[in-house]
Amino acid sequence: MLALIISGVFLVYLGLKSNSIVFIPQRASIGSYFAETKYVTTFYINRSILFNNDTVINTNSMFSALTEKLVINGYFNTTANYYQGNYTANLTIKTPYWSKLLGTIGKGNLTSHFLSYSPNFTYYNNLVKEINNQLKIQGISYIVILNISVYANLKYPYGEEPIYVRDGIVIENSSFNISVLNYNDSTVSGSFYREILIKATSGYNYTYFYGAFFLILFGISAFFIVTPDAMKIINRNSIRGPPPPTNMTQIKVNSLEDFMKMMRHYNARAIRFDSGYYFIHDNVVYLYSYNS
Repeated sequence: MLALIISGVFLVYLGLKSNSIVFIPQRASIGSYFAETKYVTTFYINRSILFNNDTVINTNSMFSALTEKLVINGYFNTTANYYQGNYTANLTIKTPYWSKLLGTIGKGNLTSHFLSYSPNFTYYNNLVKEINNQLKIQGISYIVILNISVYANLKYPYGEEPIYVRDGIVIENSSFNISVLNYNDSTVSGSFYREILIKATSGYNYTYFYGAFFLILFGISAFFIVTPDAMKIINRNSIRGPPPPTNMTQIKVNSLEDFMKMMRHYNARAIRFDSGYYFIHDNVVYLYSYNS
């Protein structure tokens, strides 16, 4: 009975010691990266009172009859201190009935102004007519698809970030209009991180305090409560099993009466093994040994 009280005091000691200093790893942002591709469409047109005789118009659509030339410029912007990269631009011509890859129309090192493309509509018109005649297809409508791949390695004081984007531009040449469709500017952004350790306390393991409370309570009550035939009662409420695990905190109970009271309090079912009884509650093994 005194052993229960001593064990309870020891659990209080373990509970107080459980609040220790720990270091928690966390990711802290140390900077950010940003890059984007932008495309600007410029039509060079004949003078027209419709556009106040202006000859350079930044727009995505223009009348075919007025268009002298269309230029698509590609720009690369970034906040990096330095970057290296390259780009590739491939061209495909497509009608409702067939499509043909025309190959690479631009490639090279990536710069702030990396692309300047002017469609050769005379060549495209003649090519479409020739293929349609061979296929015995009527019509002249077609689209030109420009697929652009951009790779860059961004360099900052706190690290490097490789990026890769694919942009697509569709140029539609219809009976009356030339339109630039579906072109998308790409944006890539993010943060650089490093691991830091935050000092903190683990907090008390209150399981020790709960166990101590009940052990001390049982130790005090054992002086006043006597239960006969404890072994019979324990046997009826136990099952045969393996020895207790050795990787948990063990509380040894010196009398069957005390062990039975603790079983009742925790509403536990004992495990019977060759050397005695035990049960587990909140990762603490309560053990009675025949050799006690």
